[in-house]
Amino acid sequence: MSQLAVNDSRADQRPTHARGFGADRQSLERELERHGIALPIRHHVEWLRAEGASDALLCVARDPEGAPVAATVAAVAPSRALPGHHLYRVERFSSSSDAADDALLSTLADAARRDRRCLRLSVELFERDAGRRNRLGETLGALGFVREAVPRNYRRTVSMELTSGEAAIFAGLAGKVRRDVRAPVKKGLVVRSVEDPALAPRLDALMNETYARTGGHAPPMPWSTIIELSGRYPERSRVSGLFDPNTPGLDSIVAFAWGAVHGRCATYEAGASTRRPDLSKVPIAYSTLWDVMAWSCSTHATWFDLGGITEGEPGSDPLAGISAFKRYFSDEIVDVGEEWTLEPRLVTGAIARAVSAMARRVRSR
Repeated sequence: MSQLAVNDSRADQRPTHARGFGADRQSLERELERHGIALPIRHHVEWLRAEGASDALLCVARDPEGAPVAATVAAVAPSRALPGHHLYRVERFSSSSDAADDALLSTLADAARRDRRCLRLSVELFERDAGRRNRLGETLGALGFVREAVPRNYRRTVSMELTSGEAAIFAGLAGKVRRDVRAPVKKGLVVRSVEDPALAPRLDALMNETYARTGGHAPPMPWSTIIELSGRYPERSRVSGLFDPNTPGLDSIVAFAWGAVHGRCATYEAGASTRRPDLSKVPIAYSTLWDVMAWSCSTHATWFDLGGITEGEPGSDPLAGISAFKRYFSDEIVDVGEEWTLEPRLVTGAIARAVSAMARRVRSR
């Protein structure tokens, strides 16, 4: 979960935080809203609960006058290795200012150390500025974190600047991409936002179909929650669907893309499409992704993240085709991701790792 947009570069060492989903958190959220700091969809209580979080920690950094300038959220989930223990995870932590970064990361580390049931605190960095990312790593190292050799999320992504505006960005795309974006509408299909949570099963089905084509398994996603939150906060999240008006029911959606804003970045979170004989010559995946990009130009995001790429070659990498699809929109490849972990209690953490490793060996057999 990303660090939030910042409205002041100054921050002191007196952050505040709220544990849980009750009145204290609601009060902090309202204060953030008043100061123009919008919680990303992945930080909302509904999302956290849908993803299986049993608890959460909302941390807010403040300026010398006490006004909030940045915030981040750690989701707290139960450990399967050691029942009764917790795993803390911060997704998409990006830099705001040195003081705010230090205050938030120190608060997170202190909270993990105070919680006797905390097995591990994982902080996923998401920062395309190499200098800022290195400084965050230095801060985490000083706090006792260790960098993971293989992060859970992606390291590299395709980036696109948004500051020039929708019209200029579209004009700058290759001619083939522009034609592919327009092609579905010329065939009578309709691009519009997905607003009915009853359509969630269809998004699941499209995800499963798409992942099956590359030999993978689609991650479970709380689509009804995503659709509901996108309707409530349309400036923070959009699910774009490509509809066939001649097909009734759920099957009318033939492709979709989901985008969400995280601070200064808008991200292509997920997307999928079906394959039908009558649409075999229509490039149906381009229009929904472009719709999400165009929507992101109307938000406060300054750049678009196409959701990570792999480096393998066709034939050896089942995801090479997806990475190539993303590169059609931009040729700017940037490093963004690292993962750092803190184990407040080394012995308990070692036991949990051993139990997890044993469980993996049993499953593999």
